[in-house]
Amino acid sequence: GDYFIFNNQITPFEWIDSKMAETKIGDLSPKWRNIRLRRDSYAHSYLHGQWVEHLFNAFKYADLSKNNFLTITFKEKSVNDQEWLQISFKNQFTKTDETIFRGGLEGIAGTLKKLNGSKDDKLSLYLEFQKNYFVVNLNYRSDLLVPYTEE
Repeated sequence: GDYFIFNNQITPFEWIDSKMAETKIGDLSPKWRNIRLRRDSYAHSYLHGQWVEHLFNAFKYADLSKNNFLTITFKEKSVNDQEWLQISFKNQFTKTDETIFRGGLEGIAGTLKKLNGSKDDKLSLYLEFQKNYFVVNLNYRSDLLVPYTEE
């Protein structure tokens, strides 16, 4: 069977690539590369929950007739003298139903606005519809994700 994932023979993304469609994960930007989260911490749980929601949505709405399942990119930007970290989830989808923004995404957007101290959608959770692609951009104030330092 497909129990080889649980035996650490391949990663879950390698399994998705072999069984469904290709997943592309971009290189970490310098600031993203320095972020470390303590396992089972609040930040770890919070980010894990957000990112799992986006993977679930990618599965739910993906156009699996195409080979490109999901592209994840990591970027940095500066807005109003504040440094921001951005992660983007981009996948092809089959329907143009913009009611996708309910439940999980709506909750994530509200929480990000509060954490980031910004009412600007483009500085929290920002959605884009690009032809047959659905893009979710998550933005985090960089001072909220403190780089790892050895003690």
